[in-house]
Amino acid sequence: MGENKTFYVTLNHFLYNAAILGFYSIIRDESGVKIQNNSLTFPVDILDGFEDKYISRMINVFGDTTIYSEILQRYKNIKFKEITKDTAKKIDEFFDYSMDKLTRASYKSGYDIISNFKNGKNVDIPKILKEIKKTENYKTKVKKFEQIEEYFQKNKETLCMKDIMYTKITPFWQGVSFLNTSNNKKDIKACYKDYFVNTAIKYANKTSKGRFSCIECSASVTQGESFAMAWLNDVGIDLKRKRSYYWNFKPDSFLCPICNLIYSCLPLGFIMIGREGLFINDNSDFETLIKCNSTEGLEVSSIYEAESKMYGKLLSRLAQHSDETLSKREIQNIQVIRRKYYGEDKIRYELTT
Repeated sequence: MGENKTFYVTLNHFLYNAAILGFYSIIRDESGVKIQNNSLTFPVDILDGFEDKYISRMINVFGDTTIYSEILQRYKNIKFKEITKDTAKKIDEFFDYSMDKLTRASYKSGYDIISNFKNGKNVDIPKILKEIKKTENYKTKVKKFEQIEEYFQKNKETLCMKDIMYTKITPFWQGVSFLNTSNNKKDIKACYKDYFVNTAIKYANKTSKGRFSCIECSASVTQGESFAMAWLNDVGIDLKRKRSYYWNFKPDSFLCPICNLIYSCLPLGFIMIGREGLFINDNSDFETLIKCNSTEGLEVSSIYEAESKMYGKLLSRLAQHSDETLSKREIQNIQVIRRKYYGEDKIRYELTT
C-alpha cells in the first residue's frame, strides 16, 4: 500500500487464492480494480460500505439454495391451486416442512434481530405456524401463511443470511464477527462491519509502519493490529492460547486487517454444492484462476442432487479447458481442492493433483 492508497495481493497457496477469488467477485466492477499476471490491485476506498457489498454478493450467489428461498417457492406452488386430495397432501407436507425449519434456533435468532435492529413488525412466526396446524380448513391454512410470506419478503437480508451463515460460511470460518456466539442476536451487517471492515479501513488509512510483516501479503503490521488465523477452520493457531507452537513463545505469523477481510470472502471462492465446496487451484495467472472456477455454461446442481455428479461435471470441464488452452501443461499439476464432510460434522480439505 503506497501513497496512492492502493493495495495489491499476489496469488500464493490454495486457501489464500480462493479467498482472493471470492474477494475479487465482490469488487470486480469497482473503479480502479486491476488484475495482471498473478496479482490483484485495488484502491482502498472500495472498503467503504464493503459490508453491504459482501452481504449482497453472498445472497446473490447462495440465496437460491437456502431454506428461505425453498419455503417461498413451495408456498408459491400451492398458493393459487384449488384444494384437492392431491394438493391437500402437498399443503400438509409444506407446513410440516415449514414448522420444522422456521422454528429452529437460527431462525428464531433471526426474528430477534429483525425485531431489535430492523424496526421490523413483531411477527410471532412459531405462533402463526401453530395456529395454522390447528386449522382444518386448507384455504385458511394457505391464506394465514401470507403473514409469514410478507414478513419474509420484507426481511430477506437477515433471514437469507441466517441460512447462508450456517450452510456456506461455517464450513470455512467461524467464531468471529456474526458467527461469534455472543453476537448471535445482533445485527449481521453491523457485526461484519465492526470486525472486518472498520479494522481494515483504519489500517489502510494509517501512516506509521509496523515491525512485522503480514504472512500473506508482506505488508507491514504491528502485533496489536494484526489478526491470528485461528478463526479459519483447520488453519492457524490461537495466539492467545497456543504461543508454545512458536520459537521462544514469540509468534511470527501475523495477518494484516485487509488480508483478514479478504479471508472472510473464502466461501465465495469455492463452488458450493450444499455444504461442501470445490476449488480448482490453477494459479499460473489470475485470469486462468477465474476461468477454471467459473460455472458459466454449466448446469450447477441443486442441493437435492448428488454432489458427486456435480464434481464430475466440474472435473470434466477442467479437463476440456486444459486441452484447449493449457496444452503445454499437464492436468496433474493443477490442484483440485474439496471441502468435504466425513459424517455429519467432520469436515476437512481434500487435495488432489
